[in-house]
Amino acid sequence: MYFNLEGNMDCAAMLSERGGYDSEKFCAHIKERQLEIKGTLTCAEVDKWREYYFRMHPKQVLNEDIMERHLSDVEIKEEFEKFLKPLYVDYCRLTIIDPYLLASHTDVALLVQILQQNVKSKKIRIITKRSKVNDMIKNEFEVSLNEFDIKVEYEDNIHDRWWYTRVNGFQCGSSFNGIGKDKLITISLLKGEDLNRIIDEYGI
Repeated sequence: MYFNLEGNMDCAAMLSERGGYDSEKFCAHIKERQLEIKGTLTCAEVDKWREYYFRMHPKQVLNEDIMERHLSDVEIKEEFEKFLKPLYVDYCRLTIIDPYLLASHTDVALLVQILQQNVKSKKIRIITKRSKVNDMIKNEFEVSLNEFDIKVEYEDNIHDRWWYTRVNGFQCGSSFNGIGKDKLITISLLKGEDLNRIIDEYGI
């Protein structure tokens, strides 16, 4: 279970609208369930919305994609836009787990552009390795996104790269600073049970 509705009924209303549910009945159902299971939806309930979204927007959202080598900044931004859409970052805080996200070779300008163009909630949480953080890069990142609510946490025992919200998420086959360089990279949406495990471990 991974959709925590506490203080987030706007996101619930959005899900019901996009998911083919009757909005009023769906939100009433959620409010009732909040008392029962402390504000969460089951995987099956959110997966129902996800499947509907894919059917209605087949050209906008992919389950999985391979990012080619030597991509331009424009191409990288287009790829991230496709995978950020089903996360509903307009409404929900985005968590990025990436051990090298704020390393010395990160293209801060590109990362900032992607986040500014897509994360309309202006809420970002980053989990990264402290030993890999370049303080100048971190400062540049935070200053460039000074209108955002940014929380940086440190965890040494991380390897995989995940971008997720309380609604959905995707796994990246490389750290952000390796995308579009000299290797093919796979990006794929997370299964409901995998997202649950990640949220149980790292929160939202």
